[in-house]
Amino acid sequence: MAWKAPLLAAVVALVCAAGAEAAGTGQPNGPKWLEFENLNSYPEYVFYLWPRDTDRGSPGNSSIQLREGRAVNLRTLLPDAVRAAGGVYVVAIPLKLLGGPFQPAKEEWLTSPSGGVLKSQPLADANRQVIAYEPDASRSIRYRVEVGETLKLVPIAAAETPAELALGGAISHWYCFVIPVAALMVVLWKLALQRRTPADAT
Repeated sequence: MAWKAPLLAAVVALVCAAGAEAAGTGQPNGPKWLEFENLNSYPEYVFYLWPRDTDRGSPGNSSIQLREGRAVNLRTLLPDAVRAAGGVYVVAIPLKLLGGPFQPAKEEWLTSPSGGVLKSQPLADANRQVIAYEPDASRSIRYRVEVGETLKLVPIAAAETPAELALGGAISHWYCFVIPVAALMVVLWKLALQRRTPADAT
């Protein structure tokens, strides 16, 4: 069964190649998060991320109330709801209109803002992540909220990849190729020696 060794080496090489491709730079493809800063600078507003889901006849089902320092997992947003809404948005609702800081937002405020309700432009990065499930180098997408006549979301640069992590990803990428190839060459060399005839040896 000498053929099993080169076959095993080839399988290991293919598995490692697929793993390295999925890993990209070597960073884990963990949950992606949305983070918003500067919310506490506007206590007269309550902020919501929309849509999380469709309303399904239940107030508050379609949105997530945002709070300073609390990230939102992008995987909790339903892709079908995001497609139907045309993207992911942040909506600022005046506290006096809402009636309390923990009240659910009415669907009409989220879909067609009026009465002082402000709605951001769609978050392009979030749309791409939710709808296409594309892996991204960063673990979170961060925005700074600015409220004036309109609601603006200023992207905050993601932290750079730690050098140790990038180096580890590169090493693991080459490690997966060099070892199986070297093993395959050794096996082929041994097979060639075994097949040599006595005439070849003299």
